[in-house]
Amino acid sequence: MKVRFTQLLPYLLCTLVAIPGLRTGFVLDDWVHRGLISGAFTHASPWNLFSFAPGDPERFWRLVENGPFPWFSLPELKIAFFRPLSSALVQLDVALFGDAPFPAHLHSLAWGLLLVAAAQRLYRKTIPGLAVVAIVLFAIDRSHALPMAWLANRNSVVATALAAWGLVGHLSWREGGRRSGLVLAVLAWTAALCSAEAAIGALAYVPAYELFGRDGDWKTRARALMPAGLVGLAFVITYRLAGAGAWGGATYIDPIREPTVYLANAPARLLAIAGAWSSGIPADLWLTRPEARPVLIGLGAVALIGWPLLWRWLNLEGEPEARAVRWLALGAALGVLPFLAIFPADRLLISSSLGLAPLAALVLRAAWRARRWLVLGWLSVALSLATSIGWFVTPGVMIGWRDAVTRAALQPKGLDTLSGKRLVIIDCSDFAVGMYSSIAMAAMRRPLPAAWMLLSPAMAAHRVYRLDERRFEVEIVDGRILDTVFEQNVRADRFPLRVGDVVKLKTLTVTVRATDRDKPTRFEVALDEPPSSYTFIRWNGDVFEPVTLPEPGQVLELPKTSDVAQRLLGG
Repeated sequence: MKVRFTQLLPYLLCTLVAIPGLRTGFVLDDWVHRGLISGAFTHASPWNLFSFAPGDPERFWRLVENGPFPWFSLPELKIAFFRPLSSALVQLDVALFGDAPFPAHLHSLAWGLLLVAAAQRLYRKTIPGLAVVAIVLFAIDRSHALPMAWLANRNSVVATALAAWGLVGHLSWREGGRRSGLVLAVLAWTAALCSAEAAIGALAYVPAYELFGRDGDWKTRARALMPAGLVGLAFVITYRLAGAGAWGGATYIDPIREPTVYLANAPARLLAIAGAWSSGIPADLWLTRPEARPVLIGLGAVALIGWPLLWRWLNLEGEPEARAVRWLALGAALGVLPFLAIFPADRLLISSSLGLAPLAALVLRAAWRARRWLVLGWLSVALSLATSIGWFVTPGVMIGWRDAVTRAALQPKGLDTLSGKRLVIIDCSDFAVGMYSSIAMAAMRRPLPAAWMLLSPAMAAHRVYRLDERRFEVEIVDGRILDTVFEQNVRADRFPLRVGDVVKLKTLTVTVRATDRDKPTRFEVALDEPPSSYTFIRWNGDVFEPVTLPEPGQVLELPKTSDVAQRLLGG
């Protein structure tokens, strides 16, 4: 059978754009996984690698007293996901490749190509006249970039690939009467839901298809929803019985446990995602640059009004693939809803990209025929911008974090090592560096510090005032703790710290002395032992360096340093 170049093109493009991410190595949560597998961490099972905070204050507090979690973490914090298949795939990487990251990245690429194959099969079946353009757009969609480059986020690629093959099986059953298609759908959806929550978004295409892409009586279409519905219900029950879920942080909101919090945050997050996709601007700016949020929300409001108007202006209803594109786009929109429980990010659109790529392809073709150069120019620029940022800038940021964390952990300035020391980190402007440096040491089998106590991750100058022999105050100059989404991942705004609140750790006590809108700006640290029993350090923007406390009654000024993203992006 002769294979056409157009059939191979999406696989070649996917491989090409994925190349920068193949050198990312291990970064952030990858070190948590390796630490759990090696036994350096015991807060979760090595086969439950996506459990980061147990939701049990007694168990969790050991992770605060010894590190890596900071003192202002919510004791009841829960970040525990049910992803047994993805955990098993990480275990497979370790068994086959040991500490070599490159073959593990090739493993991720293989799943990415499997996802492209599912989309190609789906488009040929549903939008044959648009299939070539749609699959090219899908293969280079920026939402795939981070999940392909970051091993810990591979779960999204796996889940979406399996769920997409499940959708292909569902269509085969419904349109061809093949029971093998139904079997494929049920098995693929089950495996997808055991891989990541991203599969929930991909399942949204099934009701979208039955409602708008299928003829027939309502009873037949309702019965056709049962396989996906039963698989989804079984997953929800299993998820709860396994004790999985997230609570207490701002990053992940449980829509069932906290529906009002979810609904309060959902509109702005939905608008931000719509604005980011329509403009090509990264949705990740919501996390890294909070000042960009109004821009994303404003662009989203324009997009939600503009897309229906664009549909009518280009007379897309008259296109032969309009019906299929409509239900695919509806599935993409419905698939976004579960992810409004998480802060906006490009990677969250990976399941929605199945339906968004056909929509973009349809608009491009219609605009070309109608010579609507403004539409062509806008969408071409947006797609080009999104592709370049997603596939080339994102891996660079991840590599920057990898290098910053390993350098901070292994190459401290003015210290032989961090191992075995009772470390008090006065300030570290990059929360990832402050959190993950000790985790990286464990993953690399280095002896750990005796304690890892991060006092302030605020991106601001700090002033240390020595009160007496064992007490000092830290004042954040023009800044606050818990001011970024990174920090709020361990304590949401709805659990404020107020003046007078006391947090007792194993060998020191922190007391909040001043706040700005319930976020600490000044706090006192009381040491249980003489200062000589501790090693005081700070991150200078490059490495950790020693800090000598001032004499009682004296003040030490610590200058502001930028975080990794700021330095890489020139901010």
